[in-house]
Amino acid sequence: MAEFADKVTSFMHDRCGDFENAFVALSGGADSTALLLFIKSICDNTEQSVTGRFVTAIHVNHNLRGAESLRDENFCKQLCEKLGVPLKVVSVNVKAYAKETGKSIEESARILRYKAIENITENSGDGKFTVFTAHNADDNAETVLYNLIRGSGITGLCGIPPVRGNICRPFLSVKRSEILEYLADNNQDYIVDSSNFDNKYTRNYIRNEIIPLLKNINPSVVDSISKTAGIMYKTDCFIKETAKKTDIAASPSVIRREAILLFLRKNKIEPDYTKISLLETSIVNTGKAKVEFSKNLYICFNGKNLYIEEKKENLSANPQIIIKYDENITYGDKRIKLKRIINKNSDEKSKFHNLLTNNLLDCDRIEGEIILRHRKNGDKFIKNGNTFHSKLKTLYNEKLTPEERSGNLVLCDDSGIIWVEHFGASVRCAVSEHTVNAATVEIKTD
Repeated sequence: MAEFADKVTSFMHDRCGDFENAFVALSGGADSTALLLFIKSICDNTEQSVTGRFVTAIHVNHNLRGAESLRDENFCKQLCEKLGVPLKVVSVNVKAYAKETGKSIEESARILRYKAIENITENSGDGKFTVFTAHNADDNAETVLYNLIRGSGITGLCGIPPVRGNICRPFLSVKRSEILEYLADNNQDYIVDSSNFDNKYTRNYIRNEIIPLLKNINPSVVDSISKTAGIMYKTDCFIKETAKKTDIAASPSVIRREAILLFLRKNKIEPDYTKISLLETSIVNTGKAKVEFSKNLYICFNGKNLYIEEKKENLSANPQIIIKYDENITYGDKRIKLKRIINKNSDEKSKFHNLLTNNLLDCDRIEGEIILRHRKNGDKFIKNGNTFHSKLKTLYNEKLTPEERSGNLVLCDDSGIIWVEHFGASVRCAVSEHTVNAATVEIKTD
């Protein structure tokens, strides 16, 4: 499989650059199993151009298939033990998240999976690292078709990005058939996810039904779509780079709209194409613009730059109130409940998955009454996992959309902030292995 290795190594050299620590997303399926073998071989081979030093696998158990999910987790443990690779396992409740957010199972699994990976890498203490995922050329073709069917601009037709931040996808250069051949040559088995054959999921339907039909027209359809996606990716990169340094008012429409989109993404504002069109029309016709994007903010253009004009935040709009355990409290447009868990060995607590531990509080470390409120000027807290105070205003501006900031909830006790919505428990009141009495913070939005 010299050709396979050359293609993947060349891709990594061109797209991923050098790395000191590799994290491999491992499901136990053919693609991720092959990826772990390949990355491990690179990390062990100092003669390769990519000079990896350490490799760690991450397995996210979605808990969607009962005993089969546990089988996958055990396979990953055995594989990593055989290879001598450290493995981090995270268990997530996809169904609960989907029910809470209204998102699909597919989307919920993807969000929780990447969140789990992000949590592990952020807290790993490793400096320069790369996260490798096993998306291949077939996955890329499926994604392009999926985006095309839904309706997409140029970015969607690029398919899966080869690199996004610290995430690299070296198998985009090879097809699934090549991956299976690589595994066979290495006498390596893998597990098969039975849900891959369930066509109620859109991507499965595209994979199992649509692409085979397209292969009747063009047997090389995966290669063709991948090549087209590559062309679109280069075009998209050119447009984005041009949009970063453009004169918005004087630019062609395709560049101007991309500049607006870049501005929205940078400020974590959901694109609304009707409002983008209103903004662009106003810029073209008058040289200035002010378009309301939500009840809390306007996007404006002063003839040179785009900027946000927010309605002044009234930090005292809602009073602070005392919140009791197991009470349902309505506060603004949200409902909040501190649900008690009597002792740490209870069956109920054992159901909490790792991604929710930030929403758990150690009741015995709370001092006095618990107060519910919004952010106040000067608020700071030490987030669990940190050793330093963070200003809430700074965290809000960096991590939350303008709409999220105004309604974000804060819990305090007599000694200060103990929990912040979207950021979790303070280090002082976070649960630990010594916790006996705990409570989980449950929030619903009306």
